[in-house]
Amino acid sequence: KQPRRWAIGAYFGDVTGMTRLGEMHVRRGHYIGVAPVPGGLTNACLVVPHDSGDLPLARPAEALDRVVKSDPELAARFANARAMAPPAVLGPMAVDTDAVGEPGLLPAGDAACFIDPVFSTGVHLACLAGLLAADALEETLSGRHDVATALEDYDAAYRRAFERYRRFVTFFYNHHADPDSYFWQARKLIDADGPLELREAFVRLIAGTGDIPNLLDDV
Repeated sequence: KQPRRWAIGAYFGDVTGMTRLGEMHVRRGHYIGVAPVPGGLTNACLVVPHDSGDLPLARPAEALDRVVKSDPELAARFANARAMAPPAVLGPMAVDTDAVGEPGLLPAGDAACFIDPVFSTGVHLACLAGLLAADALEETLSGRHDVATALEDYDAAYRRAFERYRRFVTFFYNHHADPDSYFWQARKLIDADGPLELREAFVRLIAGTGDIPNLLDDV
């Protein structure tokens, strides 16, 4: 599954301008998530393609520090920030499967299929997948269905729950790094005070992406 990405994350002290809300700053070729955590700290996580020569994973602390302190919307807020410990590095974050289960194996969450939570929450996605897996397990243990049927039901429920969101995230990643894509052309028009209808549609898209199924009902 492509693109294969790596996450570099650390807790920072002395970050200014934080609220109770998490933030996602999407840039060409990478994105940065920042969120408040207890103790007055800020969790900052940079996600980059694994083959990005400009951000060597061999020096993750330097890469993370450089990006947050040079980003146009974060630089001033991280000007005096300091990482509390070396960053954690996770990846590659790209897993896909032909089926989400087989006899003797019932994966859930990222083990079943990694869906980048760029517009949502990974915890929510993982918990929902776990509930669906639990339903399949209960079907088998109760004797209502045999293993094969329970796995088929789980596979179908998983795809109903996540397929449109997965397609949206795939579309986004196929276009967000391309300066000629519709995504960035629309953003340019918005920045230039383009048509009100286009601005409203773009804002609605971003605002609704945490609940993709409902957002796409009218599309």
